[in-house]
Amino acid sequence: MKHLFLFEDYIRNNKISDKVYHVSYEPINKLNNRPMWFALEKSHSDDGWFKNSVEDGRGNVYQYSANITGKIGEIDDEEVIAIFDNVGEDRWDWVADITSNPDAKWVMSMKGTRALIKAGYAGLVYPDYDPRDFQYNLDALVVFNGSKSVKNWKLINEYIRESLYEEVNSIMGGELSEAEIQNMLNEGLFGWLKGLFSNPKKKKELDRLAAKLVGTRVEIAKIDIQEDDIEALESELEDKADPYTNPKAKVKFTAKSSFDSNDPTQIKKSQLEELEKEILSQMDSIGEENEKLGKYVNKVKLDSRMESTEQVMKLADAQMKKVLTKMYRKDKKISNELNKELKKN
Repeated sequence: MKHLFLFEDYIRNNKISDKVYHVSYEPINKLNNRPMWFALEKSHSDDGWFKNSVEDGRGNVYQYSANITGKIGEIDDEEVIAIFDNVGEDRWDWVADITSNPDAKWVMSMKGTRALIKAGYAGLVYPDYDPRDFQYNLDALVVFNGSKSVKNWKLINEYIRESLYEEVNSIMGGELSEAEIQNMLNEGLFGWLKGLFSNPKKKKELDRLAAKLVGTRVEIAKIDIQEDDIEALESELEDKADPYTNPKAKVKFTAKSSFDSNDPTQIKKSQLEELEKEILSQMDSIGEENEKLGKYVNKVKLDSRMESTEQVMKLADAQMKKVLTKMYRKDKKISNELNKELKKN
């Protein structure tokens, strides 16, 4: 995998002198003590995180510039390597966690993070995926305490979509609550919303099935974690006939040769797999009306799998997280491509 190294151009004596760039779906008027992620170059923020966030259609998007104070390291620094070794945490497992969209509590609970802070580090440069092309890696920066280490915070660009509330409400017959409208905007329905559903109730049904799918996948994954069955995740990652992108593909069940009809855990997993298959079938039925709606249903299925993957990452060990991170990146790339196709048509 191609890896574009930037830290040598931006870090001198453990300091970052140039501005860095952050993108958010919510306005940030006051910084807090939570971790924050930054692009090291404006073009990567402009053409990557900001552009992707606008195209995702999850609502308003805000882009900020800032300066960073404090000691900044890089994942391959000798001192950084020694810090991870001393606390017994593989630094690449830490990177896999950092790139998996963790929440603040998760980041600050990791041994590597705590050790870096204790050693005086305000943040670390590490290889994240390139937002302009998820096949590649690109150096990014995580800062552990925004209010302490981020200075000269400035809004430099924004994308406001609030005017779409009235349009969506009109298209859907005035039957939706403000929260339901926001959920639709969050999914990036944009101008093609009007012709997508002949019956608005189908959209609500699809949302209900998507939520049920997320919960079902999380329960299946909990069993895989309990049984230490990483092969099931690897098989799904490598499967070229993916029912989440191809309605004709079938959900792979636990191999019958290894199935024990007296094992309640395996029985439960089999039942959950049957439920997953049925949910996907019902979702695909909604998408049979036309090709465009079919693509949208595939996007909803992928987004549901990504949501479940994010939840499972918080429960999995380092080895499983690596597989889950690859799955999330793969799904994110395909979901973004589908989003672009939908807006072209």
